Amino acid sequence: MFYGLSEYEDYYKTRLNVAVMLGPVTKIPNAQSDLLHLMADFYDEIVFQCDLLGIHAVFQQNFWTSTALKLFCSPFAIFCEMAEYLLVSHDIAADDKDRFEVYMDHNPNGSSVQSMLLYAQNMKRDRF
Repeated sequence: MFYGLSEYEDYYKTRLNVAVMLGPVTKIPNAQSDLLHLMADFYDEIVFQCDLLGIHAVFQQNFWTSTALKLFCSPFAIFCEMAEYLLVSHDIAADDKDRFEVYMDHNPNGSSVQSMLLYAQNMKRDRF
């Protein structure tokens, strides 16, 4: 589904209203996201702090994550590429720049803490 949505956008645009992806279906210990590795390393501490502070979502859309980010990334693209390096992929040269622009047009779109922790737990446990 992810491949189809990224490569055949026009086809799915007229045929799909909503796609709900629930989580990983395989092992993901080789994921390159520094954020996920950090969450896996400090899993228990993050769970405790999120429960204590009542944090249930991250990267939600607001002024700082949408307007300010776009204003900042336009003149200073290198900083956005550094963020991509930390959050998405370590091989920026292999990434499709056109697709990345499409992704960033929809970001930040937020995620639940529970969803992020499920990925981190999957990496930490290293089992199917």
